[in-house]
Amino acid sequence: FRPTDVGAVVAEVLTLMESSTPGNIRVRSHIENDLACVLADPTQIHQVALNLCTNAFHALRSTGGVIEVGVDHAELAADEAYLIGLEAGEYLRLVFEDNGPGIPPDILDKIFDPFFTTKDKTEGTGLGLAVVHGIVHSHKGGLHVTPRPGGGTVFTVYLPKSEEESSACTAIPDDTSAAGAHVLFVEDDVDQLQTTPRLLEAMGCRVTPSGEPEDAVELVAAGDHDFDLVITDYDMPGLSGTQLAERMAHSAPDLPIILVSGREDAASAAAHLPNIKSIIIKPYDKHDLSEAINTVLANR
Repeated sequence: FRPTDVGAVVAEVLTLMESSTPGNIRVRSHIENDLACVLADPTQIHQVALNLCTNAFHALRSTGGVIEVGVDHAELAADEAYLIGLEAGEYLRLVFEDNGPGIPPDILDKIFDPFFTTKDKTEGTGLGLAVVHGIVHSHKGGLHVTPRPGGGTVFTVYLPKSEEESSACTAIPDDTSAAGAHVLFVEDDVDQLQTTPRLLEAMGCRVTPSGEPEDAVELVAAGDHDFDLVITDYDMPGLSGTQLAERMAHSAPDLPIILVSGREDAASAAAHLPNIKSIIIKPYDKHDLSEAINTVLANR
């Protein structure tokens, strides 16, 4: 947890949403200036915002509509605070609103239960809102859902303000040193293959995604692309990230590689490979990704 600029984190999520939202769904936002810091894990707040935006997107997918997201300050009176298990006082408020069909009243008290879902089994596990609920409470915050007048749903998250000055908040860093870099992104997970390239493009990178490590090795060996950097997952079927780095070292020994893994032992597995310049441990956020890319490119 660190003093966090929640407005910047939500703005980053909206950038991802807007790049993948169809034309029949509009995304509107209002993020107040000079927001107070929140003592938070930015990666988890990113997950909360992304989950709630994705739920709104699913609610509107068949009919179209509007998703409205706001971040501002709010003062909770004692009676309001009591209803969501908080103390009266000042909070940072995140609001996620859609004008879709809404949530039927008979399931409203079940939506935060683990594995409860109204979606098709191919669309989700039913853990999304349970995870949101857990994250908000681990941040000593509160969450409630209400019907939207005229149809739709409003999710409101309250997070306690930090005592830190707003100038001490961690904001999304400028990514100018990564701007223009051509990244080969290798990942077998379909979701990551869609979302991370959009994150890299928002940082100013050009991205060539590859879901097959063998194909990525052939792309580098062919020498037809001016790659500045490779970012690859570690655990992949057929060819691991370290095996991929070993193969690429034969055709492009000077091409730097960033290895992404959910396992701490990735560092020891990569220790003998000089072309692996950095290792990022999952889960990571835009700041972690930016820092690794900028460091690797600066030392190239």
